[in-house]
Amino acid sequence: MDIGELLKTGLAAQRDGRFDAAESTYAITRQRWPNNADVWYLSAILAHTRMDLRIAKSFVERALSIDPAFALAHNTAGIIAKDMGDFDAARVHFSEALRYNPELAEVYANESDLLRLLKRLPDAVSAARRAITLNPELPQAHGNLGACLIDLGDLVGARKALQSAIKLAPENPENFVNLSELEIKSGAFSGARAAAEAAIDRAPKLPQALNALGNAHYALRDYILAEDAYRRACELRPSAPDILGNLGNALARQGRLEEAREVLCDSLEMDADNPSVRTNYGALLLEQGDANGAVQEFERALAIAPELPDAHWNRGLACLLSGALKDGFEGYEYRWRLPEFTPRHTDIPLWHGEALEGKSILVHSEQGFGDTLQFVRYVDVLKTQGAEVYLETHAPLRRLLEGMPSLDGVLQRGDALPDVDVQLPILSLPHRLGTSFETLPKEIPYIPFNPDAAPDLGVTSGLKIGLAWAGRPTHKNDFNRSVSLDVLKPLFELSGATWISLQIDTRHDAAISAGLPLRDLRPHIKDFADTASAVGALDLVISVDTAVAHLAGALGKDVWILLPFSPDWRWLMNRVDSPWYPSARLFRQQSAGDWGEVIRRVASALEHHLA
Repeated sequence: MDIGELLKTGLAAQRDGRFDAAESTYAITRQRWPNNADVWYLSAILAHTRMDLRIAKSFVERALSIDPAFALAHNTAGIIAKDMGDFDAARVHFSEALRYNPELAEVYANESDLLRLLKRLPDAVSAARRAITLNPELPQAHGNLGACLIDLGDLVGARKALQSAIKLAPENPENFVNLSELEIKSGAFSGARAAAEAAIDRAPKLPQALNALGNAHYALRDYILAEDAYRRACELRPSAPDILGNLGNALARQGRLEEAREVLCDSLEMDADNPSVRTNYGALLLEQGDANGAVQEFERALAIAPELPDAHWNRGLACLLSGALKDGFEGYEYRWRLPEFTPRHTDIPLWHGEALEGKSILVHSEQGFGDTLQFVRYVDVLKTQGAEVYLETHAPLRRLLEGMPSLDGVLQRGDALPDVDVQLPILSLPHRLGTSFETLPKEIPYIPFNPDAAPDLGVTSGLKIGLAWAGRPTHKNDFNRSVSLDVLKPLFELSGATWISLQIDTRHDAAISAGLPLRDLRPHIKDFADTASAVGALDLVISVDTAVAHLAGALGKDVWILLPFSPDWRWLMNRVDSPWYPSARLFRQQSAGDWGEVIRRVASALEHHLA
């Protein structure tokens, strides 16, 4: 068999995935024709496919020593150098490849990938487009272009490029990995999961595909499934700090903070200069109540990557939690650069704090009901500045907030909007108005309600206590903030109180099944206006961190709020009171997950209250 036939045999085996047979054929060929550059070049490609980078490097160097002008060998040498982290050598080899063959599209495509790693995104896009010009049918070029455009935030262009790549190479899993990332950034989390699963179907042992699946489950708040996917990815690539960091985040979301800390410390040891790893570790410190340590980690991340949105956002949360409102609300604005937040009404100019006299402004709700209830107080400030103020909000809040005298109109999402001069998301009001503890609006109550609409509670004596023990199940922190009914049982053993359930969802069914003495108001409550009237008829509200707590605080009703060890930023740290709600009393977990100790303190305080 001559050399040509041997090389064809080896190449056929390689393409069929019979790598051992291919290597045996190439080894025979190398021994018989040691000065043939082609066999060393093909051997290098095979070794690289098998991720034996050291051997691949030696093989391709041998090919280039025989034929220094071998453009394809320079291209392969560049790929190997890039994968070994030697970016300078990779750039040299790609330049040499183009010097000997300036029309080689594959080199431009690989150079694009290298430039993306070097964060030279405009140059990376240019290289990918050059590759497409030279060879419109090259799937790698379209795929790399899509990846670059994702990084640049051009999601429409990225989708078009990835669709072209998938059409040209439907079995390439990496394009589906990138598509999964694109779907997450577009807010299409189920689509991200489907794309990741498509990548796994094509390459079950590709760590990037399993990591993408974990990211999709994480975005969907399926933290246990996310953990499983990340662990499978780590088994295949134990030394990947980014995947370890993701695993740490999934563990933290489940309240397994010590496990998360161990994983994230391992991730930091592998790559202390990775800004995402630093940010993940800072987020864990914040979960553990170390706001100052968290800020330091976020600032270290920003020193490495000054525009990293996650680091800015998390630093903002840490500042808010520690009471640095100015810096905190400034950092909170970075939420719009995160995939889970999508700006709305972008066709209307954004209000930046300029004079409002004689102008109209649309304030629109975002995130949860509680966020609107807390920050709707700021419409009074806008009104005093001479503005005509409209609010767009969630349907269940509309009837309640229509009674606010500072609002010229209240709309629910989907209604036709009035013709206004400017708009602003409601949680941006504190930043625009330069909020501090001294200047935050303190007039309580600031939401009017109709006391005559309160349902008949059928109670003539004793303390009437409203109870909300669980929040919205889809909330990203519901795992930590909601309390099980079993833990609450000591409260029901106290005499002198009538308990009123403020759960208007199916979670009240569990109280009925358990035979607990909780009166069901669900037949009387259709929206927050009804809830406000009911709360107004109570003597006390006890609530986890959910919209009911904000509503009671906004109405000036005495409210005891049960908080997890790592609370939301608005409740600050180490305080039993709240500057946002003077009628609130805070009961905090002393250790993560320990609601029993909190309820014992609440029972003791309530016993004193009932005496």
